[in-house]
Amino acid sequence: MSAYLGERVRADLAILAMGGATGGAGQTTFNASTAGVYSKCYSLAGVDKVMVLCGQGNATGVALVPSEWKIMVGKYDAGGASALASLASASIKLGSSSTAGGGGSTGAWGNDGLVEVMVHCDATGAADAGDTLAFDGTTFTIAAAGTVADKTLSTGNIAFMNDFKAAIATWCTHLELAGVVTATTDTRAVLRSKDYGFAGPQTTGISVVASTNATTGEIELIGQKYQGVIEFTPADVLATNSSYTHFGIKLNSSVTTTMMTAWVIRTGAYNSTQTKVTRL
Repeated sequence: MSAYLGERVRADLAILAMGGATGGAGQTTFNASTAGVYSKCYSLAGVDKVMVLCGQGNATGVALVPSEWKIMVGKYDAGGASALASLASASIKLGSSSTAGGGGSTGAWGNDGLVEVMVHCDATGAADAGDTLAFDGTTFTIAAAGTVADKTLSTGNIAFMNDFKAAIATWCTHLELAGVVTATTDTRAVLRSKDYGFAGPQTTGISVVASTNATTGEIELIGQKYQGVIEFTPADVLATNSSYTHFGIKLNSSVTTTMMTAWVIRTGAYNSTQTKVTRL
């Protein structure tokens, strides 16, 4: 065995689906409230640990839409995970049903796995003085004439984005901006966490709280990427039923216009894989 990670870890693309579409053979309408989309069955033979990496893209408009991912367990069935039973406590939710800056009753977007968010300011409507934006606990206030030193951001769309760019670099050094546009219309930037490697600060996502979140004009906050992880071992499955040999994934969401995906990552004995690989 060589030192390549791919010879010690098996990765399989389990779900890749667009909201509102059907999931393919053995799968039902994606956004049905109870039907959902199911992966195929994955074997636990020779497996040490399992991680399921779940991801959700952006949706139309500023509203955040929830998705729920569940681990299903049982014996092999050609119909996939739809024939299996839920593994207790092995589930995760991404996104949020709130449209007001992710505030709602849960408080912050970061609790729902937000890892990338677009901040957009439309030229047709200046931001309202007094509105607030908070990123990972650092609060900025909209003012007629912003001053980065006191964490205020200007109301005009171009001035706002210039202030916002400087404010993140000054007050939120663990975050970064990409795709910054400061044109006369539709100024925008994508906010995301910097990667510090294995030794760096790890969080459950970016916490974003806003006093308002416009649907048109002013400042719009649009979630771009959400990510979550479910981890378990074969022992967790066997504790449910000693005869179970396989697992799968169930996805439920009411969203109709976004991509959602899940990867199954397993460690254990040497395994071949259908995944296309390039090695140096």
